[in-house]
Amino acid sequence: MTGAVQEPAQRLLRGGFVSWLAAATVSAVGDGILYFAIAWVASGLGAHVVTLVLIAGLLPELLLTLLGGVAADRWGLRRTITGCNLAMCLLLTAFLLASEVAAVTGVLLGALALADGVVSSFHRPANNAFPRLFFPESLIPRAMSLTGSAMEIARIAGPPLGAVLVVVVSIKGAILADLASFAVVLAVLVAVRPPHEPVRPPRGSSSAVAELRAGLRAIRSVPGVGAMLGAVGIVAGTVIPMLGLCVPLLARSRGWSAADAGLMEAFWIVGALAISLLRAAGKVGIAARPVWPLSTGPVLASSGIVVAVVAPTPAIAFAGTGLMGIGTAIFTSHLFPLYLLQTPQGMLARFQSVLLVAQMLAMLVGNAWLGGLASQLGPGQAMLAAACACTCAGIPILASRTLRNARM
Repeated sequence: MTGAVQEPAQRLLRGGFVSWLAAATVSAVGDGILYFAIAWVASGLGAHVVTLVLIAGLLPELLLTLLGGVAADRWGLRRTITGCNLAMCLLLTAFLLASEVAAVTGVLLGALALADGVVSSFHRPANNAFPRLFFPESLIPRAMSLTGSAMEIARIAGPPLGAVLVVVVSIKGAILADLASFAVVLAVLVAVRPPHEPVRPPRGSSSAVAELRAGLRAIRSVPGVGAMLGAVGIVAGTVIPMLGLCVPLLARSRGWSAADAGLMEAFWIVGALAISLLRAAGKVGIAARPVWPLSTGPVLASSGIVVAVVAPTPAIAFAGTGLMGIGTAIFTSHLFPLYLLQTPQGMLARFQSVLLVAQMLAMLVGNAWLGGLASQLGPGQAMLAAACACTCAGIPILASRTLRNARM
């Protein structure tokens, strides 16, 4: 029995996957450092400046991610990731050179954020699909859990490291750290070749527009994919905006400190990370029938939101957001591998790009909706509305015959 458990774990460490994952994690930490550095320096120039700078970084991702998915499927995932990392090295080097001869202004920060958003539009679909090229289908759920765990750790580590570098060294130190992270990924990509990389279509076989249409037709035609996109949109449009928007407002309304508000979000990450790590280590298995965790995970997350709203003390609110993280991770650790396994070969990046756009659009709508509710009714009522909406994520799952009968 022990050997049977160890064998998948050993297979998970083969084929260069760990080398790539370590490098990708370092790069994700660098991204967090860069994001914090840009936002922090821009905030010193005024609220309107930081708002415009952040919008400049988000708009390209919203507009170009679908095109990025097409490009990655045409060029190959590994080649796309390599090109994007090389582009970021050149971009950051150009920013450092420009900052030596001119002051760091809002225009310069906005240009950096805009260019970073363009590169991310091509990088994220390819990077999200890349683990699929290392393993057979039986190991994809655990590989995705391990990848998710590493990215959560990077998300936790990036902003604090960015704060230290900006304060101690300046924004140039943060840029240099991010530049070094991209150089690490480039070195690993030169050495690592995933064993299951699909053959790229012949050049000139069809236009980018035709391939985008083919990908969107496949999204509509593959059973269960539309339901999964609807479900992940509901979760992304309620949980993420609620954390970033409503949690700080709730803490202020209760007279809690900024540290308490930060810990509420941190406990959500800890809860999600715990499930991902247990899943990757094989301590918690993937459900044979994912319909149950896909439908109950959002309910568990909603329960955590309610606990946080009614909590009389910050400690109980921490437990609520931790429970919310556990429910979110139960949902995503089954949905993302199932979505990846449902993706036709040759369309990995296009399917990932649609998944990313669905989440971004849902978060955009969720921010506007919850912001309006919070201003009119208060943050607690907005969070309760988010909890009610989040429970509905199981409806498209249960309504899909394919997902009701799906097996991992």
